[in-house]
Amino acid sequence: MGQFDKNQRIRFRLNNEDSLRDALKQYQALLQQDLVYEGDCFDIDFVQVKDGEDYPLSLSDGDVDLIKNIISISESYYKGEIDFHSTSAEAIFISHCLKLPNLKQDVVDTIKEIVNYSRRHNDTWKLWSDDCAVFGADAVYILGLKYPEYIYLMGSYIIPYWDTEHASYVLSYLEYFYLENGFTDDLLKAFCYCDNSEARMYMLSIGWHSCQQNSFNLEEYFRENPGKYEKFKTLMKERFKEQPYIQYSKHDYTPRPIDEFYTSILRSSSENGEDYWDAVDLEKVFIDDTYDNEAYKLHKEIEEYIGMPLVDEYKDPYDDYDHDEEESIWEDFFLNGFDNGEEMLNYILYGEDDSILDEIKPVDIIKLSKEKNLLMYKKFEWFIGEMDTFEDRFQDIFEGFIDHYYDIDQAFENNNMIVTINGNDTTGRQAVICALDIFYRLLGKNTFSHDLFSLIISSKIMSASDFIEKYDCNNSLVRLIKELNNYGPIFGLQLERLTTLIYKDRDYALSLLKKHPITSKVLVLYMNILYNDYKNRLMDDLSKFLINIVENHLITHVLEIINLNGKFKEDEIDKIKKYIQGKPMPPRELMMKMMMGKEALTDEEKALLNPKFEPVELDEALDILKSKLSNEIDEDDPQIHYDLFSDYDDGVSSILIALYLGGIKFNLPSSNKFKRLYKLLLELAPIKVINQTSYFYYIYYNQKSLDSTVWYDFDQDIKKVSKDKSRILAWEILNNDSDFRDNLVQEYIDDEQPSGFNILNVHTRRDIDSALSLIPIYNQIRFYEEISEKDSDVSEHAHARLFYMSINEFVREFHINRNNLDENKVKNISDDLIKYIEGEIDLDEIEYTVDILKDLDGMSSFVDRLWNLDETRQNRALKYLFMFNQDGVLYAYNHNNVEAIDYLKILIDNNVDHKYIAYFLVKCNDHDTFNEYLNSYNPSKYIKDMDIDYRLRALEIASSSSSSKEFIKDFVDDSSNRVSSYAKELLNI
Repeated sequence: MGQFDKNQRIRFRLNNEDSLRDALKQYQALLQQDLVYEGDCFDIDFVQVKDGEDYPLSLSDGDVDLIKNIISISESYYKGEIDFHSTSAEAIFISHCLKLPNLKQDVVDTIKEIVNYSRRHNDTWKLWSDDCAVFGADAVYILGLKYPEYIYLMGSYIIPYWDTEHASYVLSYLEYFYLENGFTDDLLKAFCYCDNSEARMYMLSIGWHSCQQNSFNLEEYFRENPGKYEKFKTLMKERFKEQPYIQYSKHDYTPRPIDEFYTSILRSSSENGEDYWDAVDLEKVFIDDTYDNEAYKLHKEIEEYIGMPLVDEYKDPYDDYDHDEEESIWEDFFLNGFDNGEEMLNYILYGEDDSILDEIKPVDIIKLSKEKNLLMYKKFEWFIGEMDTFEDRFQDIFEGFIDHYYDIDQAFENNNMIVTINGNDTTGRQAVICALDIFYRLLGKNTFSHDLFSLIISSKIMSASDFIEKYDCNNSLVRLIKELNNYGPIFGLQLERLTTLIYKDRDYALSLLKKHPITSKVLVLYMNILYNDYKNRLMDDLSKFLINIVENHLITHVLEIINLNGKFKEDEIDKIKKYIQGKPMPPRELMMKMMMGKEALTDEEKALLNPKFEPVELDEALDILKSKLSNEIDEDDPQIHYDLFSDYDDGVSSILIALYLGGIKFNLPSSNKFKRLYKLLLELAPIKVINQTSYFYYIYYNQKSLDSTVWYDFDQDIKKVSKDKSRILAWEILNNDSDFRDNLVQEYIDDEQPSGFNILNVHTRRDIDSALSLIPIYNQIRFYEEISEKDSDVSEHAHARLFYMSINEFVREFHINRNNLDENKVKNISDDLIKYIEGEIDLDEIEYTVDILKDLDGMSSFVDRLWNLDETRQNRALKYLFMFNQDGVLYAYNHNNVEAIDYLKILIDNNVDHKYIAYFLVKCNDHDTFNEYLNSYNPSKYIKDMDIDYRLRALEIASSSSSSKEFIKDFVDDSSNRVSSYAKELLNI
């Protein structure tokens, strides 16, 4: 972004105090009013005025030494990638003002407004000045370089919710200040005023991307300089009086911010100080007491000093607006938001006097709601993030209106017929349409998103053709094609909408599409238009253009994506191309000559008629893909997950529909090639490919077409490509409703052999088992659980079989991938564990397994499935799991399907060590279970060894029990002031 790509300019005359002071005040006012940011970028440019003309600033107009200091930091960090001059105008302007001593206070006031702006928004998204840089940082740092007593403002400026991936260079400014000046009192103040934990570590040259040169041990510094530690505490008091604490986000609220600063001090003494996610032991002794106690004491002192709590009471992020007050929200929006709001609302509720539509003008709905303090603004805050527009999220916002005003059940029961009472539609359909009419005009008659379109159609509020006729026009194509290329799968209804619009004016569409880049999703659209042309027997200039595109680009495009996802050699790609090509057809003219038989064929023509061809078979091409494509194995899913299918933006997942249409549904010159390529991908990831292709028959993410003939045809289409019918059945198990599964469950139990006229409709148990083996284990379990409701004998053996499958999976995944054990060793481990659970060997004969496994992260499926076993096998599996002590106890509970109090009995019956039971009781946080345990045992000696937060939680849990007094007494003299104070509070001491 260049300097003059801004919409707003702050003009001034160089070296003129009055002009510069006015410019500073203008900048302050824009910051205070949040007018410095437009769209997604900083919108202010600083220009000098000479002879009535605007001129860009040059480096020589500012303090060159200060600015070069910043350039050196930026360039050393980004290795030249950052364009300093895209953000330089602000820095040059501020540094120029600092040349004039009389402007110092004006500059300070301006920098404080920059800091206030940053802290008010607490999101780097509101600071970007271009793709790499943020505004404000250079200006704030320049003031600190010129007058170090203000470097603390740099600490304040770097907010907790900072984008350390894209704007981490700013963190290095304070690191370089430290490396140049040492750890001064000014930098200590910056430390105290900074609410970003990573930035605090950078000040000490500690961090992932810091230089880590002469890193500073702040703990040691305070130990050796008690006066500096006292200064730190004084600064913290002054800071909280002057500047409140900013939470990282609503979801990561901390009631104890002082702990965060002490944690930074503690980490500065650690060799792993850069790892911000490692837990620290705040019970380590610091100066006069433990870190925790000193933080607790300072917390209390600061609250007394400022006369109020350190942080605001926690606000539940899910309580931003009352979800049950939809009617009040919408009525308030219209009645109090617009002068003619009553007429708008009447039109919505009663469909009367549509002349109101002619009076509605476009408006910034968010701004209006904020300025008029409407209830709707809370809803907007809930749904619309910093990166969203109202149009982007309108579907989510408007869904609340639909839920309240529209009776979808009645609409479906009426078979989409409008039923009226006193002229009013009883389903509320008319209210929704009238509301859309109003918003269509409030939004400047811009086309509605496809998400909203799908919601309206799937809810049977309007037909697709009526919606398109009412709200779409040729100009909608530009936005809708752009939206098509956004992240997410393509659905058939989306293609239908675009194709309908294109059919309205094919000449306009042709001119538009000729300029559009070729992407996966656009190729799908082109193929869908051709499919409709085929069904309508239409061939025009647009058809010819699209045929040329898909013929020349579709296969090449897919091969490029394949090549990007694996390290293929040239000869390997050539083999895949040969497979797709198939046996080449002789020239058409030669075929005609042979068929006519009037002239003898020459030897050369005979060679052309039967060309030498070394075919590449499907299996060979498939093996090449399997060996070279990047993938990951999910122990719960038999299907390998290839990265090739993971990208909807411009990947193979989207383009599968184009191959399906062009290869199976209608004829094109390259249809056989399209079909062969589709078959290759189907063999690679059958369920994934079938599922992604099926979106062609979807209305929306979770709504399939209700036309049964469509799905019968789809079933037959897939069987044309793959003779393995278990694949389509596996997909149907995953994607059909409960009625389908109920029928399949009954077929499994009955195990009828197909014969006679029912051969196409009945599946054998072998068919179903084969299909189940292709789908994720969770879904297999779900199917067997449905069997168990009808036939417990089938269920018991089925669950045991699945559980043993999970043993093989988790042992293989852990030992081969993490411990490099050979196959035989893995098999021995699996076999021994299975034998133990079957009661064939004793527990002590498999004890070595505990030593091999380093952690339990991969055991989730193992633990999930043990709860489906019969009681005998389940108990033996639990005994094995309890060998992992505390971790095993918790892992079994976290994946349980029993109540906590029942699980406690299992632990006691299995003689599990009481210290592990105590840990479970605190973690599960169940009052009744804890109090039941207190009736027989006092776990205080074990809980005393836990972290402070666990001790506090245990006291809170126990406080509801009448038998907890002795337990609580044990914590009155706890080493943590927080814990002992809480215990005394509970005992009223």
